[in-house]
Amino acid sequence: MKRTFLGMMLILAGAALPAQANFDKAMEAYTAGNFTEAYRSFDALAAIGDYGSAFNIGVMYYRGEYVERDPVEAWAWMQLAGSESDTENMLLTAEKVFSGLSVAQQQAAKARLDALLDSYSTEVLSRELAPVLLSDDECDVDRTPVSKKQPVYPWRALRAGEFGRVVVEYSVMPGGHVRDVGVVQTSGEEFSQACPKHSSIWPAVLGQCLRKSAAPTPSAG
Repeated sequence: MKRTFLGMMLILAGAALPAQANFDKAMEAYTAGNFTEAYRSFDALAAIGDYGSAFNIGVMYYRGEYVERDPVEAWAWMQLAGSESDTENMLLTAEKVFSGLSVAQQQAAKARLDALLDSYSTEVLSRELAPVLLSDDECDVDRTPVSKKQPVYPWRALRAGEFGRVVVEYSVMPGGHVRDVGVVQTSGEEFSQACPKHSSIWPAVLGQCLRKSAAPTPSAG
């Protein structure tokens, strides 16, 4: 699903939230004017490397939505998102914000960006979130889905009466959320494309290992 970013002349690309919080729900909260829920959702997603959400935090700081208006903080989040995701539109927006800052504000913004990179850079998140894989014997838990999203059967294959199968593998993190989703076996590319692979739209699961690690889990459908 293509993400739609909020905007004016900008591109809109706390508390722990349930792991199933996702970008779409955060956007729904934002458009409904529920800025508290939107900010907390964006914050939770940014913490696991969703740079669209990190950018949106920047826009909320720029606009003063839920938080006090702070263009310095806004630029730091926007620049973080744009540089770490290598997204041109985000970088262009950040540049416009930066050009409107005073020299002192620009220095403060760069210092704030350095602080954010210490926690939110791809390098840091990859190191902190990468699971230590366990065997099934080491992680004997009941991975019960909280919810399931039915994939859309490829239209051409459906009309032709063709059977298809996709096997995916993903990691279940200690907190219950799913990441590192990948297709390991498929009947064809159209079936792979019908299978949602972005971790933010996969359901959370109940049950967790007590150690800070995760086990790869195959799933066929």
